[in-house]
Amino acid sequence: MPSVQGRFSEETQERIKSDSFYGQTHISLSAIEARLEALRDALTLPGLEALLEGAVEARRQALEEERRRMRAQLALEEGARPATWLAGSDDLAPGSFDLLTVRMLYPA
Repeated sequence: MPSVQGRFSEETQERIKSDSFYGQTHISLSAIEARLEALRDALTLPGLEALLEGAVEARRQALEEERRRMRAQLALEEGARPATWLAGSDDLAPGSFDLLTVRMLYPA
């Protein structure tokens, strides 16, 4: 496994060695390397892509349902005058997605 030594600025390395790095009292470079390895394992999990795509699809369906309810509510409020500006607002298709965060539970 490659070392993280030299991958961080001197300032970051000093923060790692200090008492205020992410609320931890001390975290060594070897501990960071272990966490990076665990993160690498998590991000290369077989089937991860399918899990993420499933989550995107579930969110798409939830948004469509939310918008259908919104259209129905507005139709009740507007009466005979339909909210034409909402036409198609519940017809969603996934474009792309990015993994923005990963939460890992790592033993202390």
